[in-house]
Amino acid sequence: MDKKIRVAMFVDSFGAMDGVVNVVKQYSKLLSDRAEVTIVAPKTTSKEDNSIEGVEILRCASIHVPIVNYDYGIPELDGKFLKEIKDRSFDIIHLHSPFNLGKLAIKIGKELDIPVVATFHSQFKQDFKLALGLDSLAEAWLKDIVKVFNACYEVWPVNSKVQEILYEYGYVGNSTVITNATEMKPLEGDYRSEVDKMYGLKADQPMFLFVGRIITLKNVLYIVEVMRALRERGFDFKMVYVGDGYAKAQVKSLIKKYKLEDYVILPGKLSNREDLAKVYQRANLVVFPSYYDADSLCKYEAASQSTPTIFAEGAATIGGVKDEVDGYVASGEDEYQFADRIIEIFEDKPKYLEVCKNTYDRLYHTWTDVVDKVYDNYLRVISEYHFGK
Repeated sequence: MDKKIRVAMFVDSFGAMDGVVNVVKQYSKLLSDRAEVTIVAPKTTSKEDNSIEGVEILRCASIHVPIVNYDYGIPELDGKFLKEIKDRSFDIIHLHSPFNLGKLAIKIGKELDIPVVATFHSQFKQDFKLALGLDSLAEAWLKDIVKVFNACYEVWPVNSKVQEILYEYGYVGNSTVITNATEMKPLEGDYRSEVDKMYGLKADQPMFLFVGRIITLKNVLYIVEVMRALRERGFDFKMVYVGDGYAKAQVKSLIKKYKLEDYVILPGKLSNREDLAKVYQRANLVVFPSYYDADSLCKYEAASQSTPTIFAEGAATIGGVKDEVDGYVASGEDEYQFADRIIEIFEDKPKYLEVCKNTYDRLYHTWTDVVDKVYDNYLRVISEYHFGK
């Protein structure tokens, strides 16, 4: 295609950084050299600078809901915004959330005869149950958003397990897995001794790592239970939580209760990405037993440094990972089984080193790799959509 294609990214929130915002930013930034990209989102109260060179951000009217700190888009009440959207002559619309802006994306696609694709980022059913409390309300809301996905030309789940969940929800169309990725590059030097000094590790002491928001939804308390079980087994280690969150005090309380202060530490968030890469390099295993996440960006970051992740059995984050090939799986319910699994991993060093290599070879993807695939799929969808008319 000689001219740049015109792409609209519709998202229901584009303010404070989260997984979806990060994906939209990476897509938009890396597409901007071969596409005219417009991000369509609600006006935000967030102070975070989300500007991207060469990318337009078009915002609609919104209402701030203080109790959940959320800017709720009301595009149907913003006539000027609606006119601007319809005047853009997009070639393809890519929605990243199925709520008000997602519904608008479907409506605009139908009115202007533009193909609409969607990325399936989240496990919406569990989110609805947490937010609404009642299963019946959650099911009703789920049916509403599945209608949005079923109105798309195609849906792109972020891993194979999430693809299964998409169809379990009632989706009936075509889907293509397009994974998440990382901009983190493999480090050229060896920074293990530097991290040892930073966190008080002994040379060659096994280091376990959690990276992310320290919230109970991510099973962070269970990690402490696993560490307690490891100490009872006589296993030496250092467990490092990198991040912040409301459950930090609860984690610290458990650490104190089990007398694990010398083994489990919470140094806070690491904003410097190179420093974070060094920590991934030193870690022997990322411990991520979350059932909440659909796909964890930390597994790709860890893979950039050849560090495998251990997941909870049955979690969506396992998608794309094979146990004992490029990662590990253990019980998310029994801390002693999880601890025994970790001990088994380190009893077979040759196998562990093979998994480390495979983690890099099989899981490490850059955003450039992924966006190349996204762009090719845009061209395919645009061609198929109009060829079928």
